[in-house]
Amino acid sequence: AQKLARIRENSNFFRSELQKMGFEVLGDNDSPVMPIMLYNPAKIPAFSRECLKQN
Repeated sequence: AQKLARIRENSNFFRSELQKMGFEVLGDNDSPVMPIMLYNPAKIPAFSRECLKQN
């Protein structure tokens, strides 16, 4: 139960921060799965690299 609560907290924080940065985040707020809309395909590789770099 504690692990699920932590996942929910982390997911909500991540979603909130992405939205503050201007990303359109889809999906249910209770789900740790977050489709992120990047409308410019050229941004996808850089976004992916930055996510991996930030762990």
